[in-house]
Amino acid sequence: MRMRLRRRVCAVAGTGPEPGFQDRKDPEPFPKFIPGFVDRCARDGALRFGVLRVDGEPAAAQIWIVSNGQATIYKLAYDEKYKDLSVGSILTEWIARRVIEGDDIQEVDFGAGDDTYKKDWTAERRERWGIVAFNPATLSGAIGALRHVGAHRLKALLKGDRRQPTPSGSLSLRIHPPPSMRSAS
Repeated sequence: MRMRLRRRVCAVAGTGPEPGFQDRKDPEPFPKFIPGFVDRCARDGALRFGVLRVDGEPAAAQIWIVSNGQATIYKLAYDEKYKDLSVGSILTEWIARRVIEGDDIQEVDFGAGDDTYKKDWTAERRERWGIVAFNPATLSGAIGALRHVGAHRLKALLKGDRRQPTPSGSLSLRIHPPPSMRSAS
């Protein structure tokens, strides 16, 4: 049973040896993460995994995580040839009904991003903001800042953008230690 689930999850994630759904154009950056995460959630009883079949053939699949009164839609995918049948929406509704009724869920989280399908399901939208801070005076801070800002700059250059962008959603802060922590030189 566990190996069959693992193969299905790998097919949904596009990380397994079997042909499966591709929910992304790029290959999964950490192919072992999703199967390991799903195994852990299954052991903890938090995994909800659904597959919708059309004429016996998998048409859509979703991975949901249920915990503390919240269900999070972690991964979803569908076969493009069934797009006109709205197989993803049908499966979302089916799983949502089961987790709301069976798991006593108070909230369904559709995850980050402004995908258009989310507007069909949600009454409100919440923004999540974060701060990334590095201390450029340390080696690890300088490397972290270079990796973070450099990656955004490289993506912009590859897209042909010659401007000097700051990473979207990021704010650069320079932290100065208080006088009592500065070294006397």
